[in-house]
Amino acid sequence: MSTRVTSIGVGVLAAVVSFSAVSAAVPKEPGWTGFVQLGYSYNGVENNEVAGIGVGNYKEFTPESIDSVFGSPDGVTEGLPAFNFKVSYTFDTRTELFAGRELVDAVRFDFTQQLGVRQELSDKSNLSVAYVFSGIPTKVWEDPFVQGQNRSKTDRDSQGLRLTYGDILGSRAQLQYTYRKIDIDTERSGQFLGLTPAEQGLLKRDGDEQSIRAGYLFDLGNKESFLPEVVYVNDDRDGDAVSSDQWGIQLTYAKLSERYNLALTGSYMQADYDKSNPIYGKTRDDSTWGFGGSVFDKRLLNRLGKDWWATATAGYYESDSNINFYDSTLWTVGVGVMYRF
Repeated sequence: MSTRVTSIGVGVLAAVVSFSAVSAAVPKEPGWTGFVQLGYSYNGVENNEVAGIGVGNYKEFTPESIDSVFGSPDGVTEGLPAFNFKVSYTFDTRTELFAGRELVDAVRFDFTQQLGVRQELSDKSNLSVAYVFSGIPTKVWEDPFVQGQNRSKTDRDSQGLRLTYGDILGSRAQLQYTYRKIDIDTERSGQFLGLTPAEQGLLKRDGDEQSIRAGYLFDLGNKESFLPEVVYVNDDRDGDAVSSDQWGIQLTYAKLSERYNLALTGSYMQADYDKSNPIYGKTRDDSTWGFGGSVFDKRLLNRLGKDWWATATAGYYESDSNINFYDSTLWTVGVGVMYRF
C-alpha cells in the first residue's frame, strides 16, 4: 500500500470542470475538448520503498540510507512542479478518443495516464477501453532492506488495460476494471540480509494487479453530487509475502457555484497479505486512509479569459502496518492554473 499512497504526491491538481466530472461520460458536443494544468506542490513523505520520481531533475522521496529495517521510515519534504492534461475528440457517432488523465481519476487522486476510446450507447450508458500506464517515472530501491549504507535505485514501471462501463443502463451507476503489469527492473529484495533464495523469492515485487471499482453518482441538487464507491484489489506479485487482497471505500463530493468549484475525497483500504514475511516472521497487514480536496476559482484569472481558472489542492494519506518498515505517510499542498478548451 505504501507505494500506492506515495504515488498520490506526484501530481496535485484534481479537476472538476462540470457537474458530471466524477462520471466519465462522452462530451455533449462533437469536436475537441480537454484541459491543461500547470502548478507546483510541496510534499512531505515518510516511506521506505519508493526512492523518488521524475525525469532529469530527479526528486528523492526517501533517504538513501536507513539505520535499521525494523524502524519506521524517516520523512523527506520535496517541492515538485505539476503538469496534467486531457485531450479528446468526439465524433458525431458519439465516439470519443481520449488521451491523458480522466477527470474522474483526478478527483480520486489517481495519476494514471490513459489512451483510449469511449462509445455512448443508445440507452445513454457508455463503454470505454484504454491502455493505462505510469504517467511519471518512478524509482524504487533494488533492495529496500539494505541498512547502514546507501541503497541503489531501480525503475518501477506499470502498464495495462482499463475497462469502464459508465452510466449503466442510463442510470448513474459506474463499474470499472483495471489490469496492470508491474515490473521492477532490478529486484534484489532481501539479498543484503543474506536470505536464502527461497526467502528472497517471497519478497519479489514483479507481478500483476487487478482492481474492480463500483459506485453510484448521486445528484444532491443545487449543483452538488456525491459518489460513493467500493474497491477491491488483487495484488498478485511473484513474492507471496508482498501479495495481497485489498478492500475499501472511496467517497467523493463535488460542489459547483458561480465563482468556485469544490471537490472533496476520502478513502479507506484494508490489505491482507498472503504469507509471512521472512524478515519479520509475521504476515503483513495494512490499513490505509486519507482525504484530499481541491478548489477552483473561476474569476481570479479573468484577465486571461473565462477559460483560465486558479486552483489549490491539499491532501493527507497514511498507511499503518503491523510491520513498522511498511508504514507510510504523505501530505501535499499545491497551487496552479488550469486552461479548459
